Amino acid sequence: MNQLTLFDAPAPSDPIASHSDPTTSHKAAERIQPTITARQQQCLEVLRDFGQPMTSNELAKACCDRFCSESAVDPVQFAKKLESFRKRADEIKRNPELCEILEAERNGGQSFKARGK
Repeated sequence: MNQLTLFDAPAPSDPIASHSDPTTSHKAAERIQPTITARQQQCLEVLRDFGQPMTSNELAKACCDRFCSESAVDPVQFAKKLESFRKRADEIKRNPELCEILEAERNGGQSFKARGK
């Protein structure tokens, strides 16, 4: 049986909402799907521009520095955006078409790099 575990990454085409979720959740998932894709693209752009392996936390910080500098004055907003970018970084890290996970770890995080341009 091929059942996903908690640690398996969903395929990029998998829906955000579960089949058992109410209609409102499916509508909300459809509405935010482009936002998530845009954040993933921003993460990939920063990772490629950096040119060196990074951890999810390092990539999230670099993304916030590039795209959210105005929120740095508001610690709550900055923390929310940092967490959002960290989640998107984890998503692209698990996509073997976009990134390659490396053996090296730094500050408790696994390093990864972008696959070709």
